[in-house]
Amino acid sequence: MEDLIKGLCEKDPTSRLPMKKGGTSNIKQHPWYAKFDWPNMEKGLCDAPYKPAVKGKTDHSNFNAHKEDMPPVLPYKDPGTGWDKDFATC
Repeated sequence: MEDLIKGLCEKDPTSRLPMKKGGTSNIKQHPWYAKFDWPNMEKGLCDAPYKPAVKGKTDHSNFNAHKEDMPPVLPYKDPGTGWDKDFATC
């Protein structure tokens, strides 16, 4: 698998695996994907590898961020230049 990752992460984009002769087939034919069902993936028929529990159409419980995941709040000090005087307000 190391050669697959290296082939996808080449610094020069023209040297990356799918950009070489053979295109995306270079990825599809890599041994790491030997058991992957490309035809069904292309038809949208593959099962998702992870299906979260959902209680209904409006259930957002899988998207709740924890406090420790939130970015830090940085205090804003207005420089008093009036640069934002024409901005819309609530």
